[in-house]
Amino acid sequence: MPAMLKLGHLVLFGFISIVSIIELAITSAQVKLYNDNGYPDTSIRDRTRLLLVASIWSVAFYLYLTFAFLLASGRVISGVLVHLIGTTIAFLLFIIGSAALQARMTGECGKSGFYRCNVERGVQIVAWIDTVFIFISWVFVVALAFKARGNGGVRRSTLVDA
Repeated sequence: MPAMLKLGHLVLFGFISIVSIIELAITSAQVKLYNDNGYPDTSIRDRTRLLLVASIWSVAFYLYLTFAFLLASGRVISGVLVHLIGTTIAFLLFIIGSAALQARMTGECGKSGFYRCNVERGVQIVAWIDTVFIFISWVFVVALAFKARGNGGVRRSTLVDA
């Protein structure tokens, strides 16, 4: 089981790192372009920057977790709690950014003053892909947390005392 766990961890977290790097590249290019030429409006600015922050967090955190888990598994720096906190933050950042951009982009393409619409759609698509796989990793980490805790996450003494 530990070998399968390490392989699954490496594949899932490595994939999330790659997708987050793609999101980082697209959103940073968009922010640079918009900073030079002006944003269509402030809501696009805020949502694109939020996804930029989410992708920076995910790249840094998931690369850290991938290497820490491989090099220092069993230590506090690669423990379940570290995984759970960072994955939760990444998921919240991506779900908020993806949903906000989705809500803003609905029906906007083709309207005057809105340029680079296809690139914003690409940002949106990659963000949703990242969100789904981060959620899968969150479920994976929660399942491991319950398994590590033992007995379904509940101490026996608590059940005996109840």
